[in-house]
Amino acid sequence: MIKHTIQALLVFVALLLGSNQAAAAETTIIYPNEEKPLFSIQVPNNWKMAPAPSDDQFFQVAGPAGVEMWFRAKAMTSEKEVEGAVEAAVKSGKEWLAENYKDVVLEEIVAGENNGMDYFSLNGVGVYNRTGDTVKITVAFIAMPNGALAQFWSIIPKKDLEGPHYVEKVLKSFQPR
Repeated sequence: MIKHTIQALLVFVALLLGSNQAAAAETTIIYPNEEKPLFSIQVPNNWKMAPAPSDDQFFQVAGPAGVEMWFRAKAMTSEKEVEGAVEAAVKSGKEWLAENYKDVVLEEIVAGENNGMDYFSLNGVGVYNRTGDTVKITVAFIAMPNGALAQFWSIIPKKDLEGPHYVEKVLKSFQPR
C-alpha cells in the first residue's frame, strides 16, 4: 500500500514538474518592442533570435534543426501604402531568393482570413545554394486589426521533420497588440 502511494505521488510530482516545464518552455517576443507593440509570438526557449536592426526591419528566430522564421510589421495609413509595401517586399523577396536559392518553385497565392485578420500567402520549394538542402518556403502578409501589415517568411529544411510543426505552432501564437 505504501509502495503504491509513493509511486502515485512520484507520478503526480513528475506530471506537475513536467507541466511546469512545458509552460515555461516558451519565450514571448513582442515586436517591435513593449513600448510600441504591434504583435507578439511565442517561440521555444531553445531557439535563437536575431533582433531587428530597427523598428521596421525583420527579426529572425531559428530552431536548432534549421527552421528559420522572419517577422516584421509596419503601421499602414492607406490602401496605397499597403500596395506599395507589398510590391517592395515582393521585389526584395525575389532578389533575396535568387541570391540564396536555386530551382525555386512558388505555388499560387492563397488569400484567406484567420482570427478576423485577412492574409495572403504563398508556399514554395527551393534548394539552398550553400548546402544543397531542399527547403520549403512560405511567405505571408497579414492585415492586422491595429492597422499594421505584418510580413512573415519561413524556410524549413526538408530534413527537419519537426520543422513544419514548430512553424505552425509559432504562427498560431501570433497575436496583434
